[in-house]
Amino acid sequence: MRAPMRRPAKIFIVVAALAAAVCGAVAVQGGRFWVLAGDRVEIGPIHAETCLGAAGCQRTGLGWMNASALWVQAGTGTFAAGLILALCCVLVAATVAAGKRARLPAKLTLVAAATAAAATTLFVGTFPGLSGAEPGRGLVWMALAVVAAAAAAISTLRARAIE
Repeated sequence: MRAPMRRPAKIFIVVAALAAAVCGAVAVQGGRFWVLAGDRVEIGPIHAETCLGAAGCQRTGLGWMNASALWVQAGTGTFAAGLILALCCVLVAATVAAGKRARLPAKLTLVAAATAAAATTLFVGTFPGLSGAEPGRGLVWMALAVVAAAAAAISTLRARAIE
């Protein structure tokens, strides 16, 4: 019989998994993977938002950018991967907090993190390159989500079984 998982390890895993879930959801829901014209145009994985003073902000699709279909599909994949990563991380946190074995959720989280990293890399790599576009906070949030999710999953797999 294995010894139970130590409390500091459980706390680290739960906190890292929940932080990854929040970062992944904020990355794709908050949009803003690129910023144009000093925060007036924000480009996210599934839409763009234009704010023009008193007229307010307006969301549009990504079609106005004359981007390739691959880039638009990569954006959709990034959006879905970020939400799936958040779901898997919540599952790991809940399972570990409940004192159950979390090997399967941890493995799912590793796959979700790799998928999110691959989709985001494709999305960034095929960006149509608008002049004046600067990286936005969505890229940072997604990177934090992938790293925190991987840390939580690997820590779960390396920790002693919860008995």
